[in-house]
Amino acid sequence: MKRLKTALLISVALNIFLGGLFLGGKISSLQPPAASPVSQVLTAEKQSRYQAEMEKARQRFREGREKYDALHTALMAAMEAENFDRAAFDTIAADMLTERTSPLSSFLTTAAELAADMDFEERKAMAADIRLRYKAYRARQNCPDAAEKKE
Repeated sequence: MKRLKTALLISVALNIFLGGLFLGGKISSLQPPAASPVSQVLTAEKQSRYQAEMEKARQRFREGREKYDALHTALMAAMEAENFDRAAFDTIAADMLTERTSPLSSFLTTAAELAADMDFEERKAMAADIRLRYKAYRARQNCPDAAEKKE
């Protein structure tokens, strides 16, 4: 009986360890790498500006997603209303499109402004960093593996 308890305890410990390895690998693949390509190329001043602008962009995407979700709820309520109001529906739909595109438009403007102050190697590092961030985003969204599509 003592051997059985020991074997079960070892089995449980091993399962927990393996589960931790698996989940740790999954979770870490959802985040951009800590050692960003820009950290190896940009000066401290440029890197600080770059990281601050990327954080602002991430925040704009988050806020846009929250607004979009609220608008989606409003759109469904308008659709389910007993008396359908086409004008209200169209207004909400237009606002949804704006919320979907404005964070991306803002990000692209920011990326262009940053790139304008960079040399070739710095722009390549920025592109590599943005690719890694996008890959992490796609992983969080459970999108098909980025390796499946050509870059």
